[in-house]
Amino acid sequence: MMGGRLAHIYIPDLGEHEEVIFVLRRHSVVALVNFLAYAVLLAVPLVVRWFLLREFPLLFVGPISQPLLYLLASVYYFYVWIYFFAIFIDYWLDIWIVTTERIVSLEQKGMFSRVFSEQQLYRIQDVTSRVSGFFATILRYGDIVAQAAGTVQNAQLKQVGHPDLIARKIMQLVEDAKRRHPAMAAIAEQDGGGRPEE
Repeated sequence: MMGGRLAHIYIPDLGEHEEVIFVLRRHSVVALVNFLAYAVLLAVPLVVRWFLLREFPLLFVGPISQPLLYLLASVYYFYVWIYFFAIFIDYWLDIWIVTTERIVSLEQKGMFSRVFSEQQLYRIQDVTSRVSGFFATILRYGDIVAQAAGTVQNAQLKQVGHPDLIARKIMQLVEDAKRRHPAMAAIAEQDGGGRPEE
């Protein structure tokens, strides 16, 4: 089996007859909210500067206070930039790929850690979608959990658009995978979702 490519996304060990159904990211509104928070953080020093100029104008002409204020502002903007970069990396590199055989999860954990996991569809027992909150309900985004029996880790797709439709499609794919792999599905259910001996 060879890996495959879909646009710029590497799909590990894509099977010969395996097809990509969905490539999912967090809903763009989630990123927008984080970027708005970033914009507010960028504006804080400007508001502080306006207040200090109004109340303490001599701070900006002092031989010690002026460089100190610029140094503090520079350090503040440096940390805000790192915050923005971390949020962008987390948003952009969290990807869930649903194929006809499995769910592949590529999640960024912090700046220098990435978690790869996959769940074979024939092991999945139930797929649920959860939409929580006013904006999530209005804009139709939420979480999907594909539950496997036993000790196998559940596949979680976080803050994706149209979770109810995607969950239904995944459940159809699960049923199709169980029909294509009846022996594997039976072993997975019998062993509580564990991987059979090969």
